[in-house]
Amino acid sequence: MIEEQKIDMVINIPTHKSKRLEYNFLTCCMTVNFGIPLLTNMQLVKVFAEAVIMHEKDGLVGFDPESWFEHYKDEKNDGA
Repeated sequence: MIEEQKIDMVINIPTHKSKRLEYNFLTCCMTVNFGIPLLTNMQLVKVFAEAVIMHEKDGLVGFDPESWFEHYKDEKNDGA
């Protein structure tokens, strides 16, 4: 499914008790190789989930989304 780009994001939280370390490693490698976002930290998953909820509830607040190129172009023009 990862190779076919049918998955938008992978959450893989391995622990010291994980019995399938090789599977976890292969999953992580495949997500990176196919450009699929990967979350491997429980705190990050919680923050991401809260951000999704806020976005659905209130929309984007406090900033206008832009590409990295636009961001750095503006920064360069500000003398930074």
